Amino acid sequence: MNMNSITLKFIMIIEPAHTPINYQMLFDSVPDCYLILTKTFTIVEVSNAYLKASQTNREEILGRGIFQVFPDNPDDPEATGVRNLKASLLRVLANRREDTMPVQKYDIPTREGNGFEERYWSPLNTPILDEKGDIIYIIHRVEDVTDFIKLKQQGHKQVKENEALRTITERMEAEVYVRAQQISETNNKLKQANKTLAEMYDKSKELDRLKMNFFANINHELRTPLTLILGPIVKLLNSTSFSEEEHNNLEIIERNAQLLLKHVNDLLDIAKLESKEMVTEYANVNLAKLTVQLASNFEFFAKEKKIDFTVNIPSSLHADVDESKLQRVLLNLLSNALKFTPTGGKVDLQVQKAGNKAIFTVCDTGPGIPISMREIIFERFRQIDESSRRYKGGTGLGLAIVKEFVTLHKGNIKVVDSAKGGAKFIVTLPIKAPIGFTVAKDPKANDTKIDKLFVTEFGNYDTKRTKAILPRTHTKHKELILVVEDNYDMNIFLTQILSSLNYRVETAYNGKDGLEKALRQLPDLIISDVMMPEMNGEELALALLAHPETKNIPLLMLTAKMDNALKIGLLKEGVQDYINKPFSTEELCVKVERLITQRRKRIAEHEGLIQQLSISNQELERFAYAAAHDLKSPLRVIDNLSQWIEEDLAGLVSGTTKEYMEKLRNQVHFMEKLLDDVLEYSRIDYKLEQNNQIINSNQLIDNIIALIDPPKEFLVKIVDKFKPLYIQLAPLQQALYNLIHNAIKHHDKEVGTIEVSIEENETKYIFNVRDDGPGIAQEYHQNIFNMFQTLKPHMPTGGTGMGLALVKKIVTNYGGEITVTSELGHGSLFQFTWQKLIDPNEQSYVN
Repeated sequence: MNMNSITLKFIMIIEPAHTPINYQMLFDSVPDCYLILTKTFTIVEVSNAYLKASQTNREEILGRGIFQVFPDNPDDPEATGVRNLKASLLRVLANRREDTMPVQKYDIPTREGNGFEERYWSPLNTPILDEKGDIIYIIHRVEDVTDFIKLKQQGHKQVKENEALRTITERMEAEVYVRAQQISETNNKLKQANKTLAEMYDKSKELDRLKMNFFANINHELRTPLTLILGPIVKLLNSTSFSEEEHNNLEIIERNAQLLLKHVNDLLDIAKLESKEMVTEYANVNLAKLTVQLASNFEFFAKEKKIDFTVNIPSSLHADVDESKLQRVLLNLLSNALKFTPTGGKVDLQVQKAGNKAIFTVCDTGPGIPISMREIIFERFRQIDESSRRYKGGTGLGLAIVKEFVTLHKGNIKVVDSAKGGAKFIVTLPIKAPIGFTVAKDPKANDTKIDKLFVTEFGNYDTKRTKAILPRTHTKHKELILVVEDNYDMNIFLTQILSSLNYRVETAYNGKDGLEKALRQLPDLIISDVMMPEMNGEELALALLAHPETKNIPLLMLTAKMDNALKIGLLKEGVQDYINKPFSTEELCVKVERLITQRRKRIAEHEGLIQQLSISNQELERFAYAAAHDLKSPLRVIDNLSQWIEEDLAGLVSGTTKEYMEKLRNQVHFMEKLLDDVLEYSRIDYKLEQNNQIINSNQLIDNIIALIDPPKEFLVKIVDKFKPLYIQLAPLQQALYNLIHNAIKHHDKEVGTIEVSIEENETKYIFNVRDDGPGIAQEYHQNIFNMFQTLKPHMPTGGTGMGLALVKKIVTNYGGEITVTSELGHGSLFQFTWQKLIDPNEQSYVN
């Protein structure tokens, strides 16, 4: 609520510019009585003065309709407060202007709840408009003038003795005069508009008649083909001449046709209710028996979801009700509770008698319903979650019909917080039918009708009604397609189509599960719905495109929303294609084959490029090998000649010359080491170790430490006692040697610690070399594994830049990966994996 725009209408505060104004406190403290209403007349804010005048509590009225909180006095047959106030509020909505009402007699319920107190009010209703000129709230301002009116009525003689009351009287008389003038002006305008309103009313009645004719015609046009679908389907289902797969397909058709019929019936019921043509057919029904019979249909679903479903009813409770309408009420409330309650939750159904009322209570441990939505959810086409991440489908008519059916029974329904943490729906119905209605004494139970309603409502959730047709074991194509679709029948349908094309198929029932499976299995194509729970299709697409491993996987979106902006947005974000529901099997197959073919071409091109790069790398490495081999000979000559010159000129060479000769030989030795590393790097591909053996990992580390011979100040320790490894010894030893030697050589302190550890999983060993050295900046983490990369090229400890490149090539050639985790000043962790081998003597992984 924008309290700023509201409070400025009736109060001016002068404060220093630097002091923030607490508008909520100001609103609560104003001496006048204010209510803030939504366009549906729901109370969203109230001033303290109003609470005091109306004898109510804030918590009791917020989120409720004004006429629900303040109904007409049932003991006053001439009460017109609700009618007059509703007419004024409707005028505000229609004209978007404030509406002044004459003084109203509008009794309020007593705080004790044992009756009504006679009260008189002077109301003013003012609209609050947004920047577009649309109404967002209505300010309902009233002044309690009960004392003034009663004094006038009784001809009280002591008004002059009460100065405070005299002041109020004078002000009220002036205001009544002003209001009278305003009412007179408004009446004149209304008289001028009467003719127009009459014409509009006539047109409205004509539109209502045309609308009812349309609903009747469309209902007939839809129900006829549905009947012709369901009739033959039922006959075919009773036949035994179909395979299991064909029978399952017929069940899917029958179930979804029933669901479509339900939606058609809901729309027709709404039309009948609106035109006042809905008839209530009362019968004397045993509510206990009816409730048990209906609740039994939900036992299987509750068991599947591990929901604790309890029913508490009396042994017998008879009431005059319309049985079919009550079934619809309870069915809708129970199905909603069970569908929205998470696995392992609780749902309770209770029926009890309270005086001349029957009370039905449905409690659950689901997400609950916000206070602001507790009136709105009973409006037509309203749903709590209207986004593309809806957890459950539906038309938004269920609870609207429930409320209408309860109202037809002269009852009421409300929703509050459940003690269990979710929602609690309470339906109160009179036990006796209204006077003048015929009541059947012996109604016949209609088990089939209840079951059909249950099947229609829960068809997509009963997994035993239709067994999933799994992908074929032997497939023609190696490509894997992931189907992400939350509708069970649609998921099966897509799986069958793709299996018939001989593709491998994996399924997911929400976006979150789909993302996890995509990252784990890396499919060749993903087909996803747009509206799904957990994560919708658009969010899934963005997550897939953002991940390097899945960004190039083609994505085909299914959408029932004919929204060009949505489709264009998806295509711009990187979605390859989309299909509108309903779609033809042929269209789906064509688009799938096209996307798969395009992916095959991209993979082939990629593999060709890799092969070309591999050939180029091999040629480059052969050249490097030959060049390094040829360059070593002149280097040896330079080294020997420098020594001979120094020996021949013994005693004649100055100190500076000797220093230069020493630097020359150091550079020669550096070049020889670099060439040796290049030769070693080039030879790795040609000498893959095949001599696999069981080695003592502790002894391996000890031997490496002995070769390095680290300074005494450095501690190289084994974190855990290693198990024997069945592995290639020489390459593994070289990789660990390079990493440990690097950690010591590049340490920036005289004292250091290097820790070596080995982990394992089902298929790989994981080697860790951790040091407490200077660390490596983030921007160098990938480059240090490239040839000739060194962080200290000009330092005495600087290497040739080949050590880590050698390690990476060794690890990669033996099926592993190497990574570094480090930051400046906090040491480094080098981690690499090594493929496990099966010991032929053991036929299992050696631990």
